[in-house]
Amino acid sequence: MLEQRLQRLVNTGTPVTFVAIDCDRLKLINDTQGHQEGDRIITLLAKAIKTSIRKSDYAIRLGGDEFCIILVDYAADLAIHLPERIIRNLQIIAPDKTVHFSAGIYNMQPNDTINDAYQASDAQLYLNKQQKQHRSS
Repeated sequence: MLEQRLQRLVNTGTPVTFVAIDCDRLKLINDTQGHQEGDRIITLLAKAIKTSIRKSDYAIRLGGDEFCIILVDYAADLAIHLPERIIRNLQIIAPDKTVHFSAGIYNMQPNDTINDAYQASDAQLYLNKQQKQHRSS
């Protein structure tokens, strides 16, 4: 259902943007500070994501430390600022904590499936992580 809705929107010219988010250093946090602290970091990131998007958008935790945000009818030039908004909201929610994450952004194209769009945003995330772009650290 969601895939059909998103494809219909894209085919009629409505922008749909996928943002892949990956919490950096979570394994290290779990190993050195315990899984309870790792869970706290994931919860803080989820709250900051929720606070950073509109009610018409989608925020999905895919598992572990991975999230996918789907922005509907959101200008592509504004979408690139979403990671910065998440960082600001993290600083408000937990001023005593530093949460590091990486992000990848992809604008869904006609005939893309949800999987295609997510995979493209995830590939961009890992490219950004390697190049240290769109990172909160």
